[in-house]
Amino acid sequence: MSEKPSKRSWVALNWLNFFAADISDGVGPFLAVYLASNLHWQSGPIGMAIAATQLSMVVGQSPAGFVVDRTRRKRIPIVVASLVVGTTSLFWPALRSLPVVLVCQVVLGLAASFYIPTLVALAAALSRKGEFDRTISKNQSFNHAGNVASAVLTGVVARFTTNAGIFYCMMGFAVFCTISALYIAPGDVAPPEPARQEEGARKKSFSREVLGNKAFLVFLLVLSALALCALLVLWRAMPETAGASQPS
Repeated sequence: MSEKPSKRSWVALNWLNFFAADISDGVGPFLAVYLASNLHWQSGPIGMAIAATQLSMVVGQSPAGFVVDRTRRKRIPIVVASLVVGTTSLFWPALRSLPVVLVCQVVLGLAASFYIPTLVALAAALSRKGEFDRTISKNQSFNHAGNVASAVLTGVVARFTTNAGIFYCMMGFAVFCTISALYIAPGDVAPPEPARQEEGARKKSFSREVLGNKAFLVFLLVLSALALCALLVLWRAMPETAGASQPS
């Protein structure tokens, strides 16, 4: 990291938090309205679709934090995640069947799980000693403002696009997230170059390090089991008569 980050990087980080507010939380209640009014889904499939995103975000949070912590290019995770979210949102209105929707929601949740770790890592990289609290506070101000602005914009767009516009709003936010992240100067968030001896000692494959961490694997296994149990409960709770009205 450079001794004094440029003003451009600070501005870009603030606006990145603004545009990421809607994506990191998902479309939430707007999705339920869309599935109920546009696709005429019952409450069971709607609950499963929303739960799939939230549970995949929980499961993906730890691996996402691990990836962000290990990479030296701190902007890349959120750029890739935004591209995934934008592409998925573009095709979302064409989806109709429950299995495809669940897969799509899991992909969105896993991509969204990279946002918070990356935003914190970028704030830490830009902040000098003693400035991290102030940086996070300002970022959160922009984040909360983004929550309000995205909710209002999404509601208005949904009103005039028969609810399908919520996905195009999400795609737009993902595009602006990508632009904001790329606007951060790479040199301002790059960690100091390690010494050759340290670099050689830390050259360990990503998969080998993950598979060798038993506590991390147990944690992932427990979270995956909980996520599966929750989906099974929702599935069993669906009324028997939902077969006729279930999306196909």
